[in-house]
Amino acid sequence: MAVSSWLLRLQTIRSGRFHRSRKENDEDHVKIDMSQDVRKNCMEILEGICNTSNVTEGKRVNYLNAFVKLILHINGDISRTGFSTEEILCCLRISLVNESTQIRAAGLRAVRHMLISGNDVTILNNLQFPYLIARSVDVVLRNDVERIQALKLIRKILLISTVKFDISLARSLVSLANGVGEDKDRMLRVCLASLCELGILNPDLFISCGGVAAITRNILECQMPRIVECLCGVLLHLLDKPGTRNYAGIDLHCLAAPYCDFHYRHAWMDKNRDERELRFNCSRLALLSVLRSWPGILHFCSPTNTSGLQAIVDVLYLNQLEVRKSVLDLLYELLGLPQPEWTDEYSVALNAVDPSDPQDSWRLGEGFVAAEGRSIMPHLARTTPNIAEIHLSVLLYVFLELGLLGALVEVIVTSDTFISVRATVLLGELLHLIHMLLPPECCDITPALPNLLAYSTTNKFQALAAVTALHQLHSLLKQRPASSSLYLDHILQSGRLLRTTTSTGERIKRHRSHGSKLKIYQLVLKDGDEDVFRESGVLQSKEGLSWNWNIIRAILKSDGEFTLRMDDSNHRAFVRRLVHYFQPSSNRYSHMDLAAPRQTHVHTAVGCDVVHCLLSMPEVEGSRLLQEWFADIASHVDAITTSKSAHDCLFSPQHMSNTMCQTYFLFIGHMCHTNKGIAILQEIGIFDKLLSLGTTTNHNCYVKLIVSSFNYTIEGPHRKILAKILTCQQESSRLYATQFLLVLMRAGIPHFEKWGIALLVTQLFDNSKAVSLAALNILHEACEQKSYLEVLVSQKPDLLHLGDKGLLLLIRFLSVTNGFELLNKDQFVCNEIQRWSDHFNYKYVKLMEAELLDSLTLHQRSEDGRYDRRHSTVRAGANVARKDVYVLPHLYGQLVQHAHGRATLVHSGTLQQLFKCVREANCSTEREILELKAALWACGHLATSSHGVDMLVDDSGNGSGGEDLFAAIVRIAEQCIVYSLRGTAIYVLGLMATTFKGASTLFTLGWACVRHNRHDRWPVIEEEDWSRDRSSLHARCFDVPNRSRSESDRTSSDNTFWTDDMVGHCDDFLLLPEIDGSTTTTTTTEEDCQQIVHKKSSTLPYSSNSAAVQHKRSLSESKTADVLRKHGTNMYEPVVNNNNITSTGPELVLPHCRYRDNSCTESTISGISSCDSVLGKFVVNERIQTLSPIPSSSSLSTLKTGLELRRQNSDGLRRVSLSIQSGAGSSASNSLTVSPPDPGGSRLSHQDLVGYTTLRSLRRVRLSSRNSSIGKEDAVLSFANVRSILLPSSMESRRSNSLSRQLSSSGFDDDPLENALFGGPASFQVALAHKHPPIRDCSRDTGQCYMGVCLPRQFIKMFPNDQMTVRRLSFISTARSTDERSNFDDEHSERIENSLSESISNCKHKKSIAHESRICLVCCRPHIHNTGLDPESPNVKGRSSIASIQNEQLCNFETDTKLKLEILKHSERLSNPVWTKQSKQALLHLKQRHPTSFQDSTVWNAVSSSLRPKCLKYSTAFCGIQHRLYSTSHDADLVVIGSGPGGYVAAIKAAQLGMKTVCVEKNETLGGTCLNVGCIPSKSLLNNSHYYHMAHSGDLASRGISVSGVSLDLEKLMSQKLTSVKGLTGGIAMLFKKNKITNLKGHGKITGTNQVTVLKPEGGEEIVNAKNILIATGSEVTPFPGIDIDEEKIVSSTGALSLKEVPKRMVVIGAGVIGLELGSVWSRLGSEVTAVEFMSTIGGIGIDGEVSKTFQKILTKQGLNFKLGTKVTGAQKEGSIIRVNVEDVKDTSKKETLECEVLLVCVGRRPYTLNLGLEEMGIERDQRGRIPVNGHFQTVIPTIYAIGDCIHGPMLAHKAEDEGIVCVEGLTGMPVHIDYNCVPSVIYTHPEVAWVGRSEEDLKSEGVDYKVGKFSFAANSRAKTNNETEGFVKVLGDKNTDRILGTHIVGPSAGELINEAVLGMEYGASCEDIARVCHAHPTCAEALREANLAAYFGKPINS
Repeated sequence: MAVSSWLLRLQTIRSGRFHRSRKENDEDHVKIDMSQDVRKNCMEILEGICNTSNVTEGKRVNYLNAFVKLILHINGDISRTGFSTEEILCCLRISLVNESTQIRAAGLRAVRHMLISGNDVTILNNLQFPYLIARSVDVVLRNDVERIQALKLIRKILLISTVKFDISLARSLVSLANGVGEDKDRMLRVCLASLCELGILNPDLFISCGGVAAITRNILECQMPRIVECLCGVLLHLLDKPGTRNYAGIDLHCLAAPYCDFHYRHAWMDKNRDERELRFNCSRLALLSVLRSWPGILHFCSPTNTSGLQAIVDVLYLNQLEVRKSVLDLLYELLGLPQPEWTDEYSVALNAVDPSDPQDSWRLGEGFVAAEGRSIMPHLARTTPNIAEIHLSVLLYVFLELGLLGALVEVIVTSDTFISVRATVLLGELLHLIHMLLPPECCDITPALPNLLAYSTTNKFQALAAVTALHQLHSLLKQRPASSSLYLDHILQSGRLLRTTTSTGERIKRHRSHGSKLKIYQLVLKDGDEDVFRESGVLQSKEGLSWNWNIIRAILKSDGEFTLRMDDSNHRAFVRRLVHYFQPSSNRYSHMDLAAPRQTHVHTAVGCDVVHCLLSMPEVEGSRLLQEWFADIASHVDAITTSKSAHDCLFSPQHMSNTMCQTYFLFIGHMCHTNKGIAILQEIGIFDKLLSLGTTTNHNCYVKLIVSSFNYTIEGPHRKILAKILTCQQESSRLYATQFLLVLMRAGIPHFEKWGIALLVTQLFDNSKAVSLAALNILHEACEQKSYLEVLVSQKPDLLHLGDKGLLLLIRFLSVTNGFELLNKDQFVCNEIQRWSDHFNYKYVKLMEAELLDSLTLHQRSEDGRYDRRHSTVRAGANVARKDVYVLPHLYGQLVQHAHGRATLVHSGTLQQLFKCVREANCSTEREILELKAALWACGHLATSSHGVDMLVDDSGNGSGGEDLFAAIVRIAEQCIVYSLRGTAIYVLGLMATTFKGASTLFTLGWACVRHNRHDRWPVIEEEDWSRDRSSLHARCFDVPNRSRSESDRTSSDNTFWTDDMVGHCDDFLLLPEIDGSTTTTTTTEEDCQQIVHKKSSTLPYSSNSAAVQHKRSLSESKTADVLRKHGTNMYEPVVNNNNITSTGPELVLPHCRYRDNSCTESTISGISSCDSVLGKFVVNERIQTLSPIPSSSSLSTLKTGLELRRQNSDGLRRVSLSIQSGAGSSASNSLTVSPPDPGGSRLSHQDLVGYTTLRSLRRVRLSSRNSSIGKEDAVLSFANVRSILLPSSMESRRSNSLSRQLSSSGFDDDPLENALFGGPASFQVALAHKHPPIRDCSRDTGQCYMGVCLPRQFIKMFPNDQMTVRRLSFISTARSTDERSNFDDEHSERIENSLSESISNCKHKKSIAHESRICLVCCRPHIHNTGLDPESPNVKGRSSIASIQNEQLCNFETDTKLKLEILKHSERLSNPVWTKQSKQALLHLKQRHPTSFQDSTVWNAVSSSLRPKCLKYSTAFCGIQHRLYSTSHDADLVVIGSGPGGYVAAIKAAQLGMKTVCVEKNETLGGTCLNVGCIPSKSLLNNSHYYHMAHSGDLASRGISVSGVSLDLEKLMSQKLTSVKGLTGGIAMLFKKNKITNLKGHGKITGTNQVTVLKPEGGEEIVNAKNILIATGSEVTPFPGIDIDEEKIVSSTGALSLKEVPKRMVVIGAGVIGLELGSVWSRLGSEVTAVEFMSTIGGIGIDGEVSKTFQKILTKQGLNFKLGTKVTGAQKEGSIIRVNVEDVKDTSKKETLECEVLLVCVGRRPYTLNLGLEEMGIERDQRGRIPVNGHFQTVIPTIYAIGDCIHGPMLAHKAEDEGIVCVEGLTGMPVHIDYNCVPSVIYTHPEVAWVGRSEEDLKSEGVDYKVGKFSFAANSRAKTNNETEGFVKVLGDKNTDRILGTHIVGPSAGELINEAVLGMEYGASCEDIARVCHAHPTCAEALREANLAAYFGKPINS
């Protein structure tokens, strides 16, 4: 059981405390000799436990602990004790009723160790232990140790015997879980974990005790999103099977409430944004879990369910930006898509979603090239089904059908730019995924693109930008896969991947070099060679920043047009300078930062080109330059191993990660391209150095660079280095090298199988599990290619030691003949078949489900296969890549691939039992479900070969031929009552759809398959054979009940209803209507026309003026209903005469009729389906009408997706329910909502019909290749024709005859609208008539040829047709509530009755808002008890009998009727999004003016009644009203104790964030120590005393200012100080008033977790209840032992600020910050000051040693005396003289007595934490009195926080201010972070001293390699002119990274200058960054710049 770490600490502390008490009391010690007889020991222990007298509490606990030791000693064998289990439990039960918490906890622990078997649990229950255990769990007792032991015992009982788990324990767990929102119970997580286990192990008990409601509530309200997935898993488990599904009544729709219900705890928590974000996060994780499971999809995504996913889609139509953003985050994460950055620039967003965009995981410190290659390069499995892809395809199908794409268009157009950008990218990614993963029969694109184009034509900026962005995204995806790093590019260029899959690499190369080549050619032709080199800039400058790298690269890669000759001096100088630039010792290229990838890529590419250029030179000079260059590289590589530390050399690990030093390994790899380069490297000896480095280094970065840089196409030493690294000592090195082999294999390195497979086999025997598992996975992938598999078979590896995955790899051998022959020895195959039949088929199911869960859940396996990693803590918007899961190999699937294997498999006789299991499909028990899953997987694998398909079809043993097994599996997928079995069946159908025969067979059953493999990036879709479609053998039509025709109906009486399947094409047939309604017919054969049959719906009137055209579905349409079942007999056969088609009646019959409509999603949140218009919104008036891709011409309202039109349609149109009747093969009838047609938008012009028909032609005819020639005899249509047809301006000029003309397609590439519509730029020409481009014929393939995605053509078939109406868990139904109201507590009712006033009868209620006594808590009793009387009846009103009844139970609703009706009105309006904000404000105002009215129970009941029928989510809206209007548990959101810098700043910040804030201060004035007796008054004295000192010491005279008669008026000096203090403290009071902060005078004491008691100065107290408490009490002066402070002669810092006269002598104890400042004040005013310091330096902790010494010299020069290394031993007052005794710290014999008039004690400050109630609350303090807090400043009590001087860290006012702000921001969910290394310290003397970061002494002690930059103020112009030249600036920087580590200043204005250093350090600046920032001149800040320049460059400018 997972227990929080704080609980373990708490348990340890308490046990330790008790242990200490036992040591102090020896009488409590219990000595048990385990060597004695067990019975004797047990008797002694039990006697001690049962003895109720003369036994102390400690001893009783020791007896119980001794009993546990005894049980452990005998290993739980109770028989050895001589007592029965019942007797021992009876003895232990005594301890559970003891008053002591410790004894009860020890007793529970002892009972837990007693339980061994189920019989023990039975005895436990019989002895009534569960009630005692439940008592110990009670949260009210606050006994955490006891509760921990009780929960452990409950967990033990649950694991031992779930069946005997007592219901009282279950209810106690449910009770704890239900208290989630009341008090933050720290046991909640443990409780929920136990409750989840109960839900899995004993679902009946879990459901009966209310566990479903408890879990459902905690999913959204537990505030622990990390466990949300587990909680959802329990509900999904119950939802999977029909028994628990129907009994539990689970409702997952509430999980969408934070998105869809705008009253779900939102409005009342507007001030607590963190709560809303937390609920969004919990809801997001919950919905991810739901939508990644089959029970969740089938329950939540059904098209008949308007409250699930449909509601989330619908809510996108409302312009709620926060909700839209959250929904988009959910969709991105659900689909596994990379989320673009939160930006308003499309270019930035597209770069973020670029698959080749650099990822953090690709960095050198992470996965490097191995991770990049895995992400970018495609998996070798072309046809093996990917389970994750199948699941994703189902989600895409759901999104498509529910109208998500149309909703995204609405989001794009109506949202702000940031959300519009993110929605556009999501839309583009969805379109791409849909194209790749959905069959063409299922993925017809919805009106998203046409709607977007329509918006763009109306000059909608977002739409125009979105269309352009979609075009750019499409172009981007067409250029992928492409490498990001030059390392992977180097590998890809040497492999076969780019050459076999795409020419992208060549296109990119040509694109990059096009501009530079063009320029160099122009220069060469014009001016010759000299101008070319001059333009490059290489010969003119040595600095590479001024070179033209494009020209340089063009020169190097001139491909014969321009040749470098080493005999030419310019050429030779050009090459030498390049080589010198790239040499590491030159410190030019090697010191470049990697932060600018574009620039560094160009430079590195030029370096590689230089290598190839020199290798290709025949001159000796080229080889000499290479030797010189790489000898330099070799020396630096050798320095890595020969130096004292690798960090001391140029190629240090830090430089490898941050600079271009890493690319030198890439240059070495490019040398390996040729034998000449390898020979040069061998001559230098670099291979030996690399081998030594790679096999011995502890720095993994070197191994990654060595392995990833070589070219492995040529045999050489580099392959040997790779082999050695694979067997080196470092596990991380071996693991990376193994992973890199996958990159080489996927890249298609020539001859990899000859040497790479052998290396992988070797890695299988590695000692590291991670290495062997990585090699095993790579070999599994390698077996996807037959050549690799055969080589692996020839290796004859031993694989059985690798477990199940090793066995599955061995099974792959059986798919090839030589592997079968190898393994078919000693009857291995037959034995394995029998083993699979016996049990491994079932284990295979477990393995597959484990792989699937690893992909779809948040728990991820690590590299060694363990589950020690989870992604549930990832924030929303974080990119978590989708993990692919390929179907594991199966024995049957491998054997069926060849004849020998099939014969062996058939001969075994194990198949018939599996076939029978599939046909019967029994699934009533867990065993039957497992057997059915195993049989499904076995049949699926059999179908992975065409011969296997024949085995399933021609099942001779059963005698049932045909497609029985296929149909059986389809039936399971469509009708099985166990949801997980449906999912398994869909996966299996995908497996069966990988072959041509299997896909064709499934098509006849109504399931469409993806007809391309995974490596077809832009596939050409194969046509299906519709003649074999068995799912539509008969025509079907609608049947609508007759209804009376209203005037609106008669308006459209002449209209004809047409579906999109009524318009179509034959190959040579095109029928287009003219504008006047006539038709133009082209000739066609009778045979072709016989395939065309027409049908007209019977739902609308028939118009004789109609001509039909057969039509295939458009890409611009969405399916919302498919009508594929026959109903009625109103069907007419067409008459075909002379190749023309004429309709003979109102009904036309189609062989396959599929009705679709455009997405018509309603934008309301009332749960209305998005598919509310299937037929009724599409009619034709006077001309034929069909769905058009042009939104402006379509009659569907959603083609005009403006929100106003949607609201008009949803509000003003009458809807009629249509029942879609199902025929044979389907038992479901679905209800759809249909809106009447809109006559104004239903006109279809000739332009629309021609454009639509043309688009269909473009889709149905195959695209010709870009460079293919088109015959003159073909009728060709270019895009110019299409554009002329689609655009209204060209309608008249181009008629249908333009279809036969060939027009130019120029300009296509430049038009984003065209590209977005047709998929990208191309020379786009399509043949309409006779010739089609060749399509790959898969009918001859005997094996797998498709990727394996299979989905039903009818979307509704996937979902169960018995969707039950689930009960709401958050409120009681009416039937139940009536009974419960009848049992209303009598005593409570009477109490309410006595408090009510007299009733006022005959109240006139306004409109529909009225008081209903039937549901009133007060009025319901007389209504129930007097059923014969109706109080609301006019006949009864006024009768005395009714008056007597009401006297018995009074209701005061009629009093203040107007006010209460106003409350009811606004409460009801809260359910309307339009009125939400206004009504919320109105209710809050009413509550402030009339708070008592909201406590009226009658108002509460009326509000409940009003909301019940009107809210989408009644329960959540009800809770929102309750918390908004009736919650009075807290007087404030935050109480701050203390008003110092931390306290008052925190209070103001909290008020600014909307919190109701109270500040408690014990002093008369605000501001704390800092403003009253600390920072502020001391700075006033410091400043004024400095002026006095300048005048008195002659400083002003030296400046030419003569002042005579200078005197000190100490009283005025102090008065000016008080004026400053008063002004600032009064300013805080004004700020409190401005921000409405309540200031309470008194001492604040914490008396509860949410309560502060204020002890008033005048006596009395005030209690404040608060949601959170913040302790900011600051600090107080630390007293000196033996010296009493009187604040007159012996003073602290407080008294030193108010001395009445200047003392002659002053001794200061402590030379820290306070002592030096105050000592400096009185020294300037004339006192002789001596500072005594225990340390050897002044300035306190943190000051730099050099600064301290300089500072001491300056202060000594000013007159201060110091005694360092001296301690004070005492002080005595003798009259007006104080004698201070001191002695040397090291030599105590050196003693001295100092005399003074005033002794100032400044030995530090201590936290002020006394009398705050901390001890009573259990908050312990550390040794220094500080309060321990966590990173969020929380104490051990989550509602109590602490900041400032009372916690750890420096006691600084500005530190407390920052902590106050950050802490309060953390309460609202904002990030909490303070870098205490960036907190500055300042001493405000003259000169000032300031520092931040580490001192030089710190860096030396920590062993940090640093550098120093120092600059004196004597060289600063401003300091010189001010005559303030003392001091310097000192900067400490990291020697390797140049990052600023610390800055120390002593000099003028140091307190101001230090802030620039703080800013730089906070943002990670380097010394160079500060040095390169322009500073104003003359300023003292220039000294800081000079010091940074000295640290960076080594020398400042002005010194």
